[in-house]
Amino acid sequence: MGRQLKHFTCPIEAANGSSTLSVVHRYRGSKKGYTDFATVQESGQPMPVFSLTSPETALKLARFLEEEISSQRASSQTAPSFEITGFGIKVLCDGKVIKTYSNIKTKSDDIDSFSYASLKKSYPDYSSDEYYFIVYSFKDNGMSRDTIERIIETCAEYQKAVLISGDLRVCRPMVLKDVEAITGYDLTTVSRAVKGTRFFTAHRNYSLNSHEVSIAFPSLLNEGMQIDGERVCTFGIREKITAMIEVEDKSKPLTDDNIAEKLQDFGYRVARRTVSKYREGLGIPESRKRRIKT
Repeated sequence: MGRQLKHFTCPIEAANGSSTLSVVHRYRGSKKGYTDFATVQESGQPMPVFSLTSPETALKLARFLEEEISSQRASSQTAPSFEITGFGIKVLCDGKVIKTYSNIKTKSDDIDSFSYASLKKSYPDYSSDEYYFIVYSFKDNGMSRDTIERIIETCAEYQKAVLISGDLRVCRPMVLKDVEAITGYDLTTVSRAVKGTRFFTAHRNYSLNSHEVSIAFPSLLNEGMQIDGERVCTFGIREKITAMIEVEDKSKPLTDDNIAEKLQDFGYRVARRTVSKYREGLGIPESRKRRIKT
């Protein structure tokens, strides 16, 4: 598979001279059908791979790139410090994707080297706190960019409320099957697409790692729990447990039973064993180990 169907060249005029944009239109087979995509070059220099639906779309892409190239060459602003490699960055505001940057990298080629501060610095047009970023990897996943981005954007839309507000109480329970049902992709594809994805907001950062339970870097994939017949996200419970323990009297720390009773004041009717499970997941020791003798 991966046969080349056609190759056509679109000459374009840039601000500081002429460039030639070559679009190689290919078509890849799979069990689910065929995916159109194109490899684009500017004057022989490779550019990102774009998913296309037809040669007509490729021509539209050529016109778009002409504007982008002209704009970049005419601009006096310094380009972002990231170079071409295997990361994508999406800028969002109020739940809508404002801009997408493809094939981005950091010096260490590690997604954990990104931060909200560094992204705001690299993209000064989006430095206001109303903007937030999604960073995701194309590395070694063997999937098309469209597939990865559709799955990630679905997760962002599903959790739009918490990404905008930073209030974990409005986080919705979300598991891979929810994303599968919305996108139509199978669980394996969804799992591979979200691996290593990070969300950076003014309030806090998030991952799509269902095993991540840290309040400092919570996962938007959370199966939730049943309370009064309603499935609710557990972030609010974990945050309350952390807050209670932070202000407790260390000479007489709260037991899991004490915490379970206090949680009822916030509408969370949970058992002691549930408190124990979440406390342990947060890496907080039991009460007798938190006691400080005075």
